[in-house]
Amino acid sequence: MLCSFLTVFFISCKKEDTQNNPSADNTAYFEDYPYDDPATINDQSSSPVDSAASVDDSAGPNSVSMSAVTTNAYTRKNLMFNYLTESTDALSKTACGSSNYWCSIAKWASYSSQRTSAYSRSGGYSTRYELRKSDGDVAGSKRTETNRASKGESVLRCERWYGVSYYLPSSFVSDKAPEVITQWHTTAAGSPPLVVWTQNGQWSIGYFGDKRKIIGNYVTNKWTDFVFHVKWSPYSDGFIEAWKDGVKVFTYTGANIYNTSYGAYMKTGIYKWPWKSGSYGSTTTNRIVYIDDVRIGNSLATYNDVAPGP
Repeated sequence: MLCSFLTVFFISCKKEDTQNNPSADNTAYFEDYPYDDPATINDQSSSPVDSAASVDDSAGPNSVSMSAVTTNAYTRKNLMFNYLTESTDALSKTACGSSNYWCSIAKWASYSSQRTSAYSRSGGYSTRYELRKSDGDVAGSKRTETNRASKGESVLRCERWYGVSYYLPSSFVSDKAPEVITQWHTTAAGSPPLVVWTQNGQWSIGYFGDKRKIIGNYVTNKWTDFVFHVKWSPYSDGFIEAWKDGVKVFTYTGANIYNTSYGAYMKTGIYKWPWKSGSYGSTTTNRIVYIDDVRIGNSLATYNDVAPGP
């Protein structure tokens, strides 16, 4: 059964059969993960001067790690959001409801989020995010993030596809204190229902119920591609599937979101709350990550529609 909801624009969603239970995975509960205030911040800059940022733009060649699926000859369809940082005003313009611009930008200074040609997954540019431990709080914590609209997603029980690619430079050394580099949040209180998390040199997926699945070591100086397929639901028909560099690394079936009036909205960048809370004993003072090819597909989309790459 198809149903339509009017948010910023019409989005269709369809009822799907409940997925089979996944094989058992090793999960661990989040520790000290605070509630992330979902308030939208539009270009919040408190520090006016960029003082010689410790940029690691010479960490390696503009390398590309191709996924198992080739998208060069594929015509992408059913995209709600397609952000490649190619436009000259990519980070100087915000437009809620746009398919090419973020709704809001949460940052402390000019270096916090920048369009750069140093590395790119496709095209000639990517978004460079930098977070310093000395940065002031943004939305109550240590973060630099670009956000979709907090109330711009359709109501629950809709499917979505997400694609995103990360380049971690050599300065992204292992740290005991975690950071979230993409999160899907809701307007409800509580931890986000889905996150991409790095800690101790490893990738993790955090998901509903404050659980976490480690999915392998991260590698610096290369692009790492992620694709997510989610049916957002507070009921047993919900599911999450994830692929890293074309290989399926995660499956979960069951409730994956709080029962709210709106669905989950996407945020990319760096959110390192231990620098605020003092937990975990962080040994770093600076984080830089490059993000490119951020795509969101509707319920009719496929892997190929959102997979990073040209």
